[in-house]
Amino acid sequence: MAKSMDEGSPSKGVPGAEKLEGFFGKPVPDAELEIWASIPPSKRDKALQRLVALDRHARADGAVSAKQAAQEAGVTLGRFYQMARAWSERQSLASVGAFASTTQTRQRIDPEVAQALQAAVVEIVAANPNDSVAALVRRLGQQTGVKKAPNTLRPFVERELRRIEQKGLAGQEIQFDCTATSLRRVDGSHHVAFLVIDAGSSMIIGHSIGDVSNSAAGYAAAAADCRSRILKGLLPSNIWATATERSQLVPGTDVEALAALSGNIRDVLGGVAPQLLRAGSYGRYARQQFSLKIGPIRFLPNRTVENAPPTEWKAADGLSASDAQARMELAVSAHNGEVLSGLSGCGAAEAPREMIRLLELVSQR
Repeated sequence: MAKSMDEGSPSKGVPGAEKLEGFFGKPVPDAELEIWASIPPSKRDKALQRLVALDRHARADGAVSAKQAAQEAGVTLGRFYQMARAWSERQSLASVGAFASTTQTRQRIDPEVAQALQAAVVEIVAANPNDSVAALVRRLGQQTGVKKAPNTLRPFVERELRRIEQKGLAGQEIQFDCTATSLRRVDGSHHVAFLVIDAGSSMIIGHSIGDVSNSAAGYAAAAADCRSRILKGLLPSNIWATATERSQLVPGTDVEALAALSGNIRDVLGGVAPQLLRAGSYGRYARQQFSLKIGPIRFLPNRTVENAPPTEWKAADGLSASDAQARMELAVSAHNGEVLSGLSGCGAAEAPREMIRLLELVSQR
């Protein structure tokens, strides 16, 4: 049992420690008291300010937006999302890496040393899965020979632990892709599919049929389809990561429109906004996630723009956009069923709020 401030804690009598009771309960765990004691007195008010903002955002069920909470915390929106993500996983002063970095003194790390630490921490955490965070931090310092304070090395361990915990869960990274398909239009050219792919699970969580010259509209329809599935409960619970960290997008030929869309979303969601791949990367994620084929439907990246119909073609053999969408839905449902059978079901019950907001913004164009 953790010792409290009233039970002989080494931090007993630290001014202002009683203010932590509203966040961590009474008695305050000894570990939190120790961290509080390590924060310079001149910065404790700022620490409380950020704790209050995090708590209001977490408890308000959307009433306090991330943007408003970031302003209350006195940080940028991107920094606030980092803080909120860590806080939702573990409500501790120490575990909120971005938050702690502004309230505790850390030593600067040379970029080359940081790269070495990052490479080492992956092996150290994998080899010692039952170690505490403190023990892993000690191992990291000992095995790399980097002589830095534990508070400086701790974020490397915490980031790796979060990465492992979230790996394979849905919603952590979203991939927007477009590519021609083996489904033919009435004129014989190939229908183009717009896909919303979950990187962690390989599920196709939204899709639409559209035109590569207006990919903004194609992605808007696919995002709306995905959002509808989530809000209607058509995707299972307990498969979700606690937060969406990034998204990637393959633009159609309307690159400027997609760049503007990404910029507008970045103003709202920070680093969660879609990062555009280079023009012509059609089918990048369909190839990566399911080898350019789901069920009877093949994806044909090279035909996405060079999409001339065959010399001899019967219109009756082609499909309307709605018929192509229905064919896609059958293949997507079968594909997702196979994927879901292999998921652990140990994730969060609801999709990350950043993901829902991202889909909403993409669907609005």
